[in-house]
Order: sequence, then C-alpha cells, then structure tokens
Amino acid sequence: MPSLSCCPSWSLNRLLVLLLLGAYATLIVDIRAEHVDVVRLHWMGWIPLAYCAVMILLLVIALKFWNATTRAILFGAFSLGLIVSIWGLWIHNHIDEHNFATTIRELINAWYVRDAHYADGLPPHLAPIAFAGLALIGMLSTAKAFQPPEK
Repeated sequence: MPSLSCCPSWSLNRLLVLLLLGAYATLIVDIRAEHVDVVRLHWMGWIPLAYCAVMILLLVIALKFWNATTRAILFGAFSLGLIVSIWGLWIHNHIDEHNFATTIRELINAWYVRDAHYADGLPPHLAPIAFAGLALIGMLSTAKAFQPPEK
C-alpha cells in the first residue's frame, strides 16, 4: 500500500481523524451561516458551534500528540457528539408545536409530492444527525480495540 509522503507513519485511524477535523471545520462555518439569526434569539443555537470549536481544538492537539491519552480524550469528546446530536434533533423537531407526525409527513412528502413545501421558519429536521455520524466515525477511529499495533 502506498504511503503518504507527508506523513508515512500515520495510521488509517489518524488519517480518519484528520478528515474529521476538516468535517468539523466545514460544519462550523456552515452552522454559523445557518444559525446567523438563531444565535441572536436562542442560546441553544450556540451549542453546535461551541461543540465544533472544542472538537477542532481537541483534534489538532490529538493529531500532534497522537497517543493513547489523546485518543481516549477524543473518544469521550466524540461520545459527547451523540448527545449533541440527540439534543439537536429534539430542538429541531419540537419548535412551535411542530410535532413528530408532521415532521415525518414532511420528510416523506419531499420524495413524492410534486408541490411539497417545507415548513418555512423551522429548522431542518434531520441536520443534527451529522453530529452522530461524525461521532461514530470518530469513536471507531479512536477506540482502543481498533488501534494498529505499536511499532
């Protein structure tokens, strides 16, 4: 398998964490743009932004000092991402008496109703799932059981 000339000693796990750093950096920019009005009105709009900022900092440090301790810290931080995701799903889907049945109906209608209309002013229903996906990839990348043997 060809190695990367910039970092030949990096494991696949470490490279995945580098990709996650890019994902969190992209996500913080996108969320800030999407939450431009939300953060003025609701403190909860800052939750994903703060989480992304902390993750970016932790990922940079962990990539620099890649060892068992930094991977364990990252594993915990990625686990917290599952909580951020679930909390975000709750927030995005329980605003202005917008109930779960309405959410499901809108998600299904988007696929087959020609003039389907997304409820204006409501947050995207499933957007917070991105945090769960990144968290699961990160947890697998940093889990002790999936680390390559030390050289």
